[in-house]
Amino acid sequence: MQVKACTVRAYHRIRGDRTAIFTMMLANLVLALIIGSIFYGNPNATAGFAGKGSVLFMAILLNALTAITEINALYAQRAMVEKHASFAFYHPACEAAAGIVADIPINILVYFLAGLRRGPGQFFLYFIVSYLSTFQAPLDPKSLVDPPTDTFT
Repeated sequence: MQVKACTVRAYHRIRGDRTAIFTMMLANLVLALIIGSIFYGNPNATAGFAGKGSVLFMAILLNALTAITEINALYAQRAMVEKHASFAFYHPACEAAAGIVADIPINILVYFLAGLRRGPGQFFLYFIVSYLSTFQAPLDPKSLVDPPTDTFT
């Protein structure tokens, strides 16, 4: 219940900061088009193996670098999360889970432009790895912004 309320609030925050969100989406779209067009038409033989590995690396790197850009938003959000935790309103873990749900990677275009396998198993494996790398990248700065004090209370 708390995660749902925090997720709705996260989407409201995203909607409230349209300039930053549209800029990030446009940058992601342009980078996805560039990366996808670089590796477009890669052969399905052994000669294209290095290119396919490179496109997977670039897609994960793109997610990681764009996830790091939310550090300023995390600093701005910290006071609100502390206030809600002190009032026993929302648990900080629920706020973190809501942030994970609200940030879905959009580099799916790279997968299809680079000519990777079109099977559903391979696509969803790519999506899960992209999704997890998106949320793993900002964990180190998040731990610096808000170190856990009493996790089990």
